[in-house]
Amino acid sequence: MSPSKLQVSEENVLLIKEKTRWTSREILTVIVVTMIKMADAAELYLPGVITQSVSCKLNLSRVAENFLGISCFVSLAVSTFFFGLLAVKWGTKQALLFSQYASVISIIICAVYPIHDP
Repeated sequence: MSPSKLQVSEENVLLIKEKTRWTSREILTVIVVTMIKMADAAELYLPGVITQSVSCKLNLSRVAENFLGISCFVSLAVSTFFFGLLAVKWGTKQALLFSQYASVISIIICAVYPIHDP
């Protein structure tokens, strides 16, 4: 067998060889992406649950409940637009940090705000 044919066959073997095990980095990436997708889905699902809860407590009509849900999603769309403008002006990192800080502050305020049931 000539040396050139031997080299070609070795290259073919290396190209065909498949990886059978996932690396820990690939597994971590799959876990993180799955968690992000689940959190994203839960975030978009929550306004529907919240509007139902609010409509039951406040005795809202179906129309008022629907407008409440629509207002949640419209405000989400508008805030996404303004977030894009902030990201262009401040940079993506600063805009994301601002978003996280605002989220943490609003969560703390909601956690300590007293709930009054009528």
